[in-house]
This record gives sequence, C-alpha cells and structure tokens, in this order.
Amino acid sequence: MNSEHSDPNPPERAWGTLCEWFARQSSTIVLLSGGVDSSLLLSAARATLNSVLAVTADSPSLARSEADIIRSFVADLGAPHVWLQTDELRDSRYVSNSGDRCYFCKKALYRAIDRDLPMLISGYPDAVVVDGTNTDDLRGHRPSIPASREHDIRHPYVELGFDKRLIRELARYRGLTMWNKPAMACLSSRVQEGIPVSIERLSLIERAEKAIAALGFNSCRVRYHESGAGEHLQRIARIEVPSDIIQALVSCPELPALVRTFREYGFNHITVDLEGYKMGGVHRS
Repeated sequence: MNSEHSDPNPPERAWGTLCEWFARQSSTIVLLSGGVDSSLLLSAARATLNSVLAVTADSPSLARSEADIIRSFVADLGAPHVWLQTDELRDSRYVSNSGDRCYFCKKALYRAIDRDLPMLISGYPDAVVVDGTNTDDLRGHRPSIPASREHDIRHPYVELGFDKRLIRELARYRGLTMWNKPAMACLSSRVQEGIPVSIERLSLIERAEKAIAALGFNSCRVRYHESGAGEHLQRIARIEVPSDIIQALVSCPELPALVRTFREYGFNHITVDLEGYKMGGVHRS
C-alpha cells in the first residue's frame, strides 16, 4: 500500500488537530526559540486565537543571527512578541557545563517568566504557556523536560503524539520557510562538557561559525575544546558540516584565509570532523 495514502496523520488533518488544541484555550503564551517546532506552534496558535503572545529568551547563548531570524519570522506573522532577558550565566550550575546544563537554562527562562508574568498575562488572561517539545524529545537524556514540568509548561505536540518528522512535514505543508532548517541548539551546546561556559567562549564560537557561513557553509557547527591550562592553554575548534559537503569545505580556495581568521580569533588548532555534523556532536569521545 502506498504510504502516502496510509498515513494515519496527513498534514491537513494534523494541522486541524493542532488548531483544535489551541481552540480549546482562552489565550496562549508560546515560548519561541526560532526552531521549526516552536515556529510552527506559534503559527498554529496565531491562526486559531486572537490572544497569543510569543516569548523568546535572550542571552549570550543565543546567536545574533538566530535572533534576527526570530524577529523576521514574528514580524511576518504579525504576532506580539516579548524578549525576556535570562540570567543563566549567573548560575554557577549552568556555567559549570555538566550534563544537566539545559535544566538550569530552562529554569532561568521560567524564572524570568515568573518574574514578568503579571506583565505578560495582563492582556492574556488564563494563558497557558506552551513550548515545542515533541515525542522524539522524550527519548534519551533531556534535562530540560523536568524543568518544564515543574513550571506547568504544556507540550501540545506531546499531548497530540506529534514527532519531528510530522512537524517538519506540517511546516512544509503550511509554507513555513524554515521547515527544513537544521536544529539550532544554543551556543553553549558547542562547548565541550566540563569546560565552563563564558561570554568569551560563546562569542568566539559565534564569530567562528559566522566566518564559515560567510563562505556559504550555513549548516555548520564549531565545537569548542580545550587542552592544557594557563600559559599552556590550547583552544581547539572542531568544525562540523554535513558529510556530503566536507570535501567542498576542505578544498575551497578560501580555506587558508579561514584558518588564519580562526587563529586571529584565538584558536590554536582548527580541525574538520570527518564524521560530519551530528546533533550533540560536542559529546563525542
């Protein structure tokens, strides 16, 4: 049987189901990260409700290029939008960059929401706060999910049984330009576990990724590693691009200039990962 005709949740039906979920709410606050999941969520909420507010956490861990994408998307959608300044870099548990860093990141966001909640809900009575967690996110180690449960954050995709594949298919069906956008974790996710997160390191990573993107390699990560300490400290950049364009990167005429740029930024060693880009690649042994 053709899988297209046997799909139990085709896009048009899935869209209707998602809109029905929002129709049962009085008003909604959507935590917008800029990825396809939360962007589609905001699109559905905006199409269904008059009372919708988008909220985005802003901190040094958010790349400025991503912030620009978020601003453009919200402006096109015509949705009210609030930026909340979060303070995760003031939390030593976050800065220490252990395996539960994401938990403290989300706690910082939810503290900011609680802090500004009277202002946020003044025009959004009985608002439910939602994020783009989907069923695929329930697999493996996800420290951010317990934090969301502690603050009564709703997960429409989980409640409806939507996985990442369906969300991307639905985003394409609705004409969202970011339907195939690679997952874009925060800049802190590039820092090797155990190396403290700092504004200096985040800025270094962002500048390095921007330099690669300027050459046309937009789907890239610069993983930050260190060896030694003090005057013997060595900063290591491990570049990840999709495996099918590794050859294009290593053979591009601008590569020597890119290496010089990285050294000017402060990297002592610049490598290209021959396994290619993978989510969570900073944790490879």
